[in-house]
Amino acid sequence: MLRFFRQIRKKLMEQNKVRTYLFYAVGEIALVMIGILLALQVNNWNEKNNQSQTAQYHLKILKQNLEDDKEQLQDLIHNAYDRERMALNMSDIIQLKTEPNDSIAGNIAQLLLEFNFKPRTNGIDLLISSGSLDALNSDIQNSISKYYLSTEAIQEREEISNRFIHQYETFVFDKYSQIWGKGNTNDMFVPLYKDDQRPPISFDIEYFLSDRKMEAYIFARLYQIRKQIDTYDQGLLMLEELSRKI
Repeated sequence: MLRFFRQIRKKLMEQNKVRTYLFYAVGEIALVMIGILLALQVNNWNEKNNQSQTAQYHLKILKQNLEDDKEQLQDLIHNAYDRERMALNMSDIIQLKTEPNDSIAGNIAQLLLEFNFKPRTNGIDLLISSGSLDALNSDIQNSISKYYLSTEAIQEREEISNRFIHQYETFVFDKYSQIWGKGNTNDMFVPLYKDDQRPPISFDIEYFLSDRKMEAYIFARLYQIRKQIDTYDQGLLMLEELSRKI
């Protein structure tokens, strides 16, 4: 092709057709520029196509991450409702709405357990690091953003609750250490003390009913648990919305 153009230029110069040569030269430059633009366009198209394919592959990983996160969140919600029930049970006993029962010691201990949501992020990390996130439509990008903002809100709420649990833990170990032992009917304790030859623990119900600091801790834990349930529910809602769009 280049040899063909050279032959035309040579022929025009030999015939001293300067004006025609200039027109030809401009046309040749235009053709070259058009060729470059077409090549760039094809390159851009190929790059976008590659990004789109990469994005779809990473979305499959993200989809699996969401399935794992959903299982986590459902377990956390279930556990949070269990803790809410325990806190309400102790609150009702303190307020003399219900009779004291042998679940108090176990419930006190169960409220010590922390909550920790750990979302899987390898899918979103790959989308960001590969630059393929931009290949997704704005609707999916928006849903991704909303979901991962909700996971941050969950972890912030858990951090607040867990810091408070550390204070509660110190108080319980100091004032209610007797709950660890034979006689605590909670499922977490029974297997640990099944062969204990010592007499069962004696829980001082009168002390518990008059302990205003414990009452404050129980109400604080109840409030925190309900706030956690709210953030878990919101995270699950954002997760399911994103899953439907992928």
